Amino acid sequence: MNFPARALIAAEVTGTALWTGMSAGFAFISAPLAFSLVTDLNVFATLTERSLARLATCANVAGGIAVAAAALRRAPLRAGAGTIALTLVTYHEKAIVPAMTRAQLAMGSLNDVAEDDPRRIEYRKMHKTSTRIFGSALLLGVAQLILAATADAN
Repeated sequence: MNFPARALIAAEVTGTALWTGMSAGFAFISAPLAFSLVTDLNVFATLTERSLARLATCANVAGGIAVAAAALRRAPLRAGAGTIALTLVTYHEKAIVPAMTRAQLAMGSLNDVAEDDPRRIEYRKMHKTSTRIFGSALLLGVAQLILAATADAN
């Protein structure tokens, strides 16, 4: 196994592990914990929005390194999975999160809007879409990580 091949695989595995680990930590630890502790839904929404913005930046940097390493190794499946994952992260950050923020601001206080209010129902639909897009990106990242970690470095 030659050094350049090992270094590229290490860069891909490390980059992918960083962004998928941060994403999983947010999805399975930070967000549920914040939701259980923060009683003001507007504060929770703002905290989530800002966390996701930082997470997207980290994902694009670490994931970009991983995708570049996979491309240099001529691993189109891994590079493609990573590229699609990062595209989803970017779409989530640039389209879905701002739409949810606009909807939240238009409602005023989320705590004061009835569960059956059409605005609240629409907001929940956006949240469901957000979860699906974020989850899909995470699954693609995990797939890239598994493929990279088991790659032949010859």
